[in-house]
Amino acid sequence: MRPIATMDEKHHTNEVFLDDVRIPLGNLVGEEGRGWTYGKVLLDRERMVAACNAIFLTQMARGIRRAAERKLGGIALIDRPIVAAKIAQFEIEVQALQAMVLRLMDEAARGADSGPRGSMVKLRWSQLLQSGMSLWLGAIGPEAAHFEGLDGAPGHFDMPYALQGALYSRVTTIYGGSSEIQHNIIARRALGL
Repeated sequence: MRPIATMDEKHHTNEVFLDDVRIPLGNLVGEEGRGWTYGKVLLDRERMVAACNAIFLTQMARGIRRAAERKLGGIALIDRPIVAAKIAQFEIEVQALQAMVLRLMDEAARGADSGPRGSMVKLRWSQLLQSGMSLWLGAIGPEAAHFEGLDGAPGHFDMPYALQGALYSRVTTIYGGSSEIQHNIIARRALGL
């Protein structure tokens, strides 16, 4: 196992290598030679669980709105039509993704085949997380460049959490299968390509 360092200076991910592995027949799970078929089901479930974090994107939207109360030239950012429109668009996309997550969870609870929907949700969630972090950092402004406020205390508008979150959001397009892999899965399973 080899740790993968991430930009937020934390350890979230690893690379695991299995070479010359032999498993006793008594430890066989399922049918021999069908490991990848079983693995794909587990990966779909992992993506679904990871993507359930989409439920928490509404908290990010609140943080973005709070940060957008910052005044620039005497006018709050949230009162500027282009900023308000970007935040509203983000919130709409979050609600759409949350509806998709709820549908996916319902299908899983019923044992229904969700097709590539786990990949779709995981892909869209990681994209929205990154775009939301970008909006949040933009609303905070130059202060977002700091991990901590004065004397190590959280800064104005939760800036240490915003920057750490933005850095962490980059790894979400890698774990559970990179975004490129998700695109391939969707192309094969949904479009038959």
